[in-house]
Amino acid sequence: MQINTYENKVLTKEVTKSYTDFQTTDPLNTIDITTFTNSQSIIGVDVQLSDAFGGIQYTANYLTIDDGVNLLVDGMRINSNQLFGNITNVEYKNSIWNCNIDPTMLLGDGVTRNLIDYPLQITSTKTIKATVYSEGLRSWSMGPDMRYALRYIGGCGDQPAALCVGGQHESGSVSACHEFDGTSWSQGGLTSSLHSECGATGNLLGALVIAGNSIAVTEEYNGTAWSSGGSLSQTNNGMGCFGTQGSAVCAGGYNGGSAFTTTEEYNGTSWSAGGSLLSGRRSVPAFGAGRSAGIIAGGYNSTILYSTEEYDGNVWASSLEINSHSYGTWGCGSTNSGLIHGPTGSQEYDGTNWSHTGHSNIYRSFNGLAGSRSHSITFGGYGFNERLASSELYDIEVPRIPVWSVTGGSVNTLRNWIGSCGSQTAGLEFGGWTSGATASDYTNEYDGTTWASANAMGIAVWQLTGAGTQTAAVHMGGTNSASNKTATCEEYNGTNWSYTGDINTVANASSGFGTQSAAMKTGGNPLSSVIATVEEYNGATWSAGTSLNIARYVHGSCGTQSAGLVEGGTDFSDVEVANELWNGASWSTESFSNMQKGGRPGTTGLSNAAISAGGTNNAGSTDDAEIFDGSTWTTIAGLVLARRQHACCGGTTAAVMAHGTDGNFLIKESENYDDPATNDLSNLTQGTISFTFKYIDYSGS
Repeated sequence: MQINTYENKVLTKEVTKSYTDFQTTDPLNTIDITTFTNSQSIIGVDVQLSDAFGGIQYTANYLTIDDGVNLLVDGMRINSNQLFGNITNVEYKNSIWNCNIDPTMLLGDGVTRNLIDYPLQITSTKTIKATVYSEGLRSWSMGPDMRYALRYIGGCGDQPAALCVGGQHESGSVSACHEFDGTSWSQGGLTSSLHSECGATGNLLGALVIAGNSIAVTEEYNGTAWSSGGSLSQTNNGMGCFGTQGSAVCAGGYNGGSAFTTTEEYNGTSWSAGGSLLSGRRSVPAFGAGRSAGIIAGGYNSTILYSTEEYDGNVWASSLEINSHSYGTWGCGSTNSGLIHGPTGSQEYDGTNWSHTGHSNIYRSFNGLAGSRSHSITFGGYGFNERLASSELYDIEVPRIPVWSVTGGSVNTLRNWIGSCGSQTAGLEFGGWTSGATASDYTNEYDGTTWASANAMGIAVWQLTGAGTQTAAVHMGGTNSASNKTATCEEYNGTNWSYTGDINTVANASSGFGTQSAAMKTGGNPLSSVIATVEEYNGATWSAGTSLNIARYVHGSCGTQSAGLVEGGTDFSDVEVANELWNGASWSTESFSNMQKGGRPGTTGLSNAAISAGGTNNAGSTDDAEIFDGSTWTTIAGLVLARRQHACCGGTTAAVMAHGTDGNFLIKESENYDDPATNDLSNLTQGTISFTFKYIDYSGS
């Protein structure tokens, strides 16, 4: 029976829940909405949100149907055009709701059609439930390994039906194809040509692999075997691509020289010229529907690019910048709901803004990605000096208040090896090493949201350290612009820097803490060794202090001149060393932190209330974070971006980690830490979620 009319009774049911009701983790925020009887058939449902839940965005991602035996996920179509309020991404699937009736039997022709057009009669009483998740809070979990470790791969499809094609094995480029079925990877059909640094788009049953490996050849996949497709007009590597097998776009890329600005469009048979990019770019992520719409984000062309461009089928136009560099990153999704993921973590696009959401468990670049903004899988790529076979799944998390949040972070010049001090809402960073391979005299002040330029130091210096506050700071030691270690120290009064007494032992990569009038400098690297030397400052001169028990450099520290903490770092053979506590008279050796910490971790706070985040471990830069209460280290949620040699300000309830490097590129973003225990939920506005069900009543009542 086919019904194409909505002239029937409409049942409206509203469910009101407050924000705090959504903080529970068990059950997963499932609400009983209403019950339908055996004489009714649902033809649609609208979901509306109001009052924005105090600024926290929520989305009803799933509706479930409890038939007393099974919970059927994605049971009905959510009409996304009917959404209201501050909601950015309600997902829906135009799927059939299977209520003990085979839809192919109902229609008789074996064709699956949308529920909204072909309602199904309910044969027994059903309870409708909604599961509500917070928008933008997602996490990566480990998935199964592929058969081979590969980088420079192409990826496409969905999370439960993904395709990995081409890439480079340790022996060179391959013709391998891996298929993911939601549980495991299996071997797919082999390509005729070798593809690496290639493009890939489409789905598991209709995929397209594009060029790479300095060829112009494209191939089409039908779920079993590959066949020849039309060739590009030029050999191409590292392009951005998006679309379907019958409607695809290839933009940018390179072939040994500068990045291309060219765009080519595929109609399922042949390629033709499209609108040129505003900027040439390669090794770049892209996503979109096909020849009518797409986005290309960041990439590389002799320098890191943050700009993005949006395609309307004819021309490219400038769009919002991404937050972190995307070199060696892959993309998936649509122009109003996209995801890119790679070495700087995950960035989501909602059609208006970019936001950081989570870092994968394993650092990876030149990896594959398939799926959507909220349900995707990343696989393979290049880790720290090794190709990867592992995969990770990206899914919605149970709602929680975020601990680390990315803030506006642009400064006059990006730098690492920065000196810093102060608090989250009144932070200070100074000096550092720029992308131009020069020492810096820049000073920047932080207000909790943005960084502002302040008066420069009297000396350009990097690998320095500091102590104090935003209005009363001291910087000490480091390496100057002539690449010589320096003894120079300066004080900052909130406006200007002025010279003060030199330190006694010249060293770089030391770590300091305390105040402008009572500071300490610990350890460091004077020439070709590591020292345990400690010096104390009284606001005018430096004097010898009690040496550390263990010589170290590239370490973190915090506290006061009477109660300090020195954390991590390494000796000159790069062996991690234990932590030490200072009681004003002597140092005591403490246990290691839970995480390895070298590479100048961001350690800030007090000796009995310290937070430490970032630095390096054996694999390279890390996003690890933990808190110290004076005796025990407790692991907390990691940074969004792995970083080292960065600025750090604040303490255990509110801190900021800013700039630095991921080991390959300088980072422009800052991350604020806010202790969840200090978030006051009492003043958050309660919101209303309204579900409006449209149904046909066969009873005639």
